[in-house]
Amino acid sequence: MTKKVALFGAGRIGRIHGSNLAAMPGVTLAAVCDPVGDAAAQLASDLGTHLSTPEIVFADASIDVVAIASSTDSHSDLIHRAASAGKQIFCEKPVDLSVQRAQSCAEAVRAAGVACMIGFQRRFDPTFSAAKERLARGEIGAPEMLVVTSRDPGAPPPSYLKASGGIFRDMLIHDFDIFRWILCADGDEAEWLSATGSCLVDPEIATMPTTTETSQRVIAAAKDALDFARGKHIPVIHLVLTYRKLPGLGSEGMAAPFWAAISKITDEKNRLTLDRASTVNEHNIVGSPGTEIMPELFEDSDYVIDNKKRLDCFLGTDLDLLLRNLGTKSVCLMGINTNTCVLNTAFTAHNLNYRTVVLSDCVASMYGDDLHELGLQNIQRCLGWVVTNEAFKQKIQTGYTAGP
Repeated sequence: MTKKVALFGAGRIGRIHGSNLAAMPGVTLAAVCDPVGDAAAQLASDLGTHLSTPEIVFADASIDVVAIASSTDSHSDLIHRAASAGKQIFCEKPVDLSVQRAQSCAEAVRAAGVACMIGFQRRFDPTFSAAKERLARGEIGAPEMLVVTSRDPGAPPPSYLKASGGIFRDMLIHDFDIFRWILCADGDEAEWLSATGSCLVDPEIATMPTTTETSQRVIAAAKDALDFARGKHIPVIHLVLTYRKLPGLGSEGMAAPFWAAISKITDEKNRLTLDRASTVNEHNIVGSPGTEIMPELFEDSDYVIDNKKRLDCFLGTDLDLLLRNLGTKSVCLMGINTNTCVLNTAFTAHNLNYRTVVLSDCVASMYGDDLHELGLQNIQRCLGWVVTNEAFKQKIQTGYTAGP
């Protein structure tokens, strides 16, 4: 019996699913739906079907199945509507970025008595299947740990990232599925989960980018200094800038009059980064890639303060309290930008009577080399010490104490 299928989504994955459906025996691709009309019309023409709308599809009793390959933020609504219409459902992952809405979809599907399959295709990948079969045959032994490393061959466009949930909620769920499929068939479940990921140097994704070369240099130097410090039992503290989105305001950063004013300037050769687009309003929104600590710079023994809101790492955070609880007398600063966050934090550290040190190899400025040098000169002449990684290591090795 031929099944009539309607496809939602005419993007990259929609085209893949549509082409497969059109080529399958026993299947008729009855319609393509997408809010981007030109893309939908082109795909419908290429696959020999016609353009339609969700309203028409859900009202058409002759359509048996819907295949949802549209943007992530449309999945849960389409699942609810398809279940209510009595359609069988295939949906790309994730169901939704909200656990509550995903659970609501499961309840709607269950109540409607329809089938719903989510596109976790790795279960059908020959390498994953082979690993599961070998484990079942006892060839691998008793599993103690499953390590899954996931990478995309290239970054998706920023417009996709804003709606997809990013690498954790959009792609890492494949690994959750594989973990449970391979190791939890007997009803066992995970006790503990740790995941790291980062957006390192892609200027199209970064909201306030430095150059690729500068990013790579600072990351490498920071890893070198942090690894050395941990080996000497020197505490490492990460300060993470995070902004919430507020109704009528946008990012919390927009409460600053200067940032709000310059955010209105939209030309690419704009107000903050020389010759590179940047935006304050989208910068370091909670859950965005910019708020993730780079895995190569983090260890479980490190401390994390994740409520930094302004240029000064002390302002509104418990950094001073943590430093005093740790018995700290000297602070070594690294990061971007030299002339903003590093300089502001150096001023406060100096005013709070900490010995203030800046690691010159581990700082840079998206504003340009001139303001990077200005920041270093200001610190060196007025506030504290500016040293290279090599000098930092030598002073630690020899038990150097800076001043009385």
